[in-house]
Amino acid sequence: MQVDEIIEKKYGLGLKNTEIIKIKNEKVRIINKAASQLMSKINFRIKFFGLYLGKIKRNRKFVFSLFASTLFGKYIRKNIVEINEDELKSWILGKDIEKQINNSFEDFVVIKFKDYYLGSGYYKDGRIKNFFPTSKFKQYLNFFSHK
Repeated sequence: MQVDEIIEKKYGLGLKNTEIIKIKNEKVRIINKAASQLMSKINFRIKFFGLYLGKIKRNRKFVFSLFASTLFGKYIRKNIVEINEDELKSWILGKDIEKQINNSFEDFVVIKFKDYYLGSGYYKDGRIKNFFPTSKFKQYLNFFSHK
């Protein structure tokens, strides 16, 4: 199964007219198909262009980057977990969240607070493991404290 097929199956997000580029360390970038074709014609190394989309894990599971979840969040139709304000505070401080979703479900999810998409976490056994980048904690604390 290709990365775009995994994303469509797991998240309900169709990535039309794009090319998915796998780079080192499980990382995946996305680029417009026309731009990719143009760069190929001029022998340009396209792995440095496009948007960092996330990582494809060995178990064929995909985890969105913080920026990609923000950009594509409103188009994602599956595996979204909405959190409340108390859970938001824990999330942006890097803590895991206790939340019952579905007892048999185990996979990466996109975290949503109101209209904001806050990256990915891994849900298993009533807990969402936090993948929120520690470099963003202070920035997001300041943003949400003024809301």
